[in-house]
Amino acid sequence: MIVIDHQPNEWTLLRRDDEWFLEVVSGISHLAFYFIIKLDEDEVAAMGMFGRPAIQEIAGAWADRWLDAELLSSSDEAEAEAALRDFRQSKP
Repeated sequence: MIVIDHQPNEWTLLRRDDEWFLEVVSGISHLAFYFIIKLDEDEVAAMGMFGRPAIQEIAGAWADRWLDAELLSSSDEAEAEAALRDFRQSKP
């Protein structure tokens, strides 16, 4: 799994083969938290057609309804977290 793109403090897009994942930043009051979702076919299609604006819209929608997010498998979550950690450590 690798990081493809990101918008600091909002979202990070990851890909593994033909699967796409999105780390979303959400918050309650002033407390920010992060969660990772696996994008569905419609979200991937929108991203393919509209690019970053679609990613921004998808992330914003999920930030508001984070309780509806399905949990990733523990292996998917571990792989995504490792890719995110490597990405963040490689930035100056």
